[in-house]
Amino acid sequence: MPVVRVDTFANMTPPESNAGMFSDNILSAAVTYGLAAQGLGLTRIQSNLLPEEIETRRRWAAKRPWFVAAAACLLAAVSCMTFRAFTDTRILARDDDMTQAQRNVKDVQEIQKQYQAYEGQGRDKQKLLAGESDLYWPRPYWIDGQNLVRHVLGVLSADAQGRAGAHQELLADYARDLEERQKLERTQTDLENVLLEKPADRLAQETRDRLEKVRGEIKTVKDKIRKFMVAGTPEKESAYIDAEAKVDELAAQAQKPLTESEYTAVASKRAEAQQVLDQMAAESFAKLAIFRVRELTTTYSEDITKVDANALVAGSGKGATPGASGGPAKGGAKSAPGFIVSMTGLTGLSTSDATKRFSDSIKEQSRKFLENSIQMKLHDVGFLASTRQGEGAGGDRPAGFRPGPGGNPMDAGPAMPDPLMPRRDMGKDTEFKIVWLLTIEPPAKPAPGEVR
Repeated sequence: MPVVRVDTFANMTPPESNAGMFSDNILSAAVTYGLAAQGLGLTRIQSNLLPEEIETRRRWAAKRPWFVAAAACLLAAVSCMTFRAFTDTRILARDDDMTQAQRNVKDVQEIQKQYQAYEGQGRDKQKLLAGESDLYWPRPYWIDGQNLVRHVLGVLSADAQGRAGAHQELLADYARDLEERQKLERTQTDLENVLLEKPADRLAQETRDRLEKVRGEIKTVKDKIRKFMVAGTPEKESAYIDAEAKVDELAAQAQKPLTESEYTAVASKRAEAQQVLDQMAAESFAKLAIFRVRELTTTYSEDITKVDANALVAGSGKGATPGASGGPAKGGAKSAPGFIVSMTGLTGLSTSDATKRFSDSIKEQSRKFLENSIQMKLHDVGFLASTRQGEGAGGDRPAGFRPGPGGNPMDAGPAMPDPLMPRRDMGKDTEFKIVWLLTIEPPAKPAPGEVR
């Protein structure tokens, strides 16, 4: 390839004063010459010595107006399409307004029908609730009747100091003491058996100490039981202690080796001593106002004025049927709903003592208890005490004895033992019945549409 050395420029004349320097640096002037020619548009080759980043930025800056114009055109096109769709929807909606209005009217009518159906169901349920309220409204007053019975019984069993329920508390304490004594006696027997089996055991002394402690506890409990036995006749406590000691002494003799005749004699004496002890306890118990409730019922009556309390306690059947409606009360008196509270029980008091102590006091205490009550009032009270029929017994045999060897009497216990006092005969208890007639004020009827 031919190479031409550049040592002059045909179309450019250097200044005369610097001709030598221009000739020495002629190659450097070639760049300047080429750029000047390119700037004048006289060259066929275009070159750019700017960095690529600057060149790219300039090209994008030159194209930016076109981008803006394109975006404006696209936005204008979308706006036109949206406007066309909106206008078309408005035109179609005008045609559906009537159809939508008719549909809305049908929906409202359907909702109105459902409301009327629910309203009818609500009225039916209100009627049902009103009927049930009329049926069950007396039930909250039942507890007042029970509280009345509890109060009256507490007053009837008061002691000489007027403590309500004192005699009943004595019976409850006695029952707990009796149970405690039985537990202690079983423990005593177990400890005595341990000592018999292992008298020289290393724990024998500890067992003896415990046995002595148990015996002391048994003595304490027996003293408490004895005080209950003579609670009605405390002046006879010393005589009761002597009789009790005699029974224990004869019982200890019966445990010794005896001949048949000796055993029979000891057993007969013990039975006689036990009978004396039982008689003393029975006399004391008969003076306490202690009773057991056998049955307690509460019955609703639509007209308590028709019920005869005395007829109910006597069982003559002349009392009105509980709950019967019937006609108006006799003599034009206003009918009154209420409760018939009936209680039967047993007491150790004699028939005359029970009648004297309970008959007038029951009515008086019942009126006092209800005098501040607004909803419940006492209409009448019936009381009857009588001896038990068809129970007790023992035939002609004296209670507490049975034939023994040789025909001698032996201790057989009472003919009808008391569950709490096995030595006492319940067959001679007095049975009593109390009937309370209580009027109650019904609640006010609710206003129409009001749910009670």
